[in-house]
Amino acid sequence: MLKITYLEDGINLEYLEEAVEVWKANRILVNLRAGVCIYFESSIANIVLSISSETNNLVKLVENQPIELIPCDDNYLEVSLIGTWLAQTKNSEEGVFVCELNPEIEYSLYKLWQASQVGTSVIN
Repeated sequence: MLKITYLEDGINLEYLEEAVEVWKANRILVNLRAGVCIYFESSIANIVLSISSETNNLVKLVENQPIELIPCDDNYLEVSLIGTWLAQTKNSEEGVFVCELNPEIEYSLYKLWQASQVGTSVIN
């Protein structure tokens, strides 16, 4: 599964071998035990990746899959994923998005995400 965490200062993508339904059930239990509200909603998430030689492999993998690849320009590609949004409130801008795809696609997206993050951090 892919887990995308949206925070005030950016987003983070993780590749987890756990099934989405198992992860969601565990997340609900943690929130119930902690007495913290949780909001679930079917949703679409978008991430932007740098185009590289690995992108061609991803294009071939996503044919007939619930994923959309949209070129932004010559250097970047927007990826739209269908999954579940989890947050503390309905209108929260911070939360977690999870989805489950073919493991090969998930891993490919994760590797492209990692490559896109190289050189994007700014040191003050």
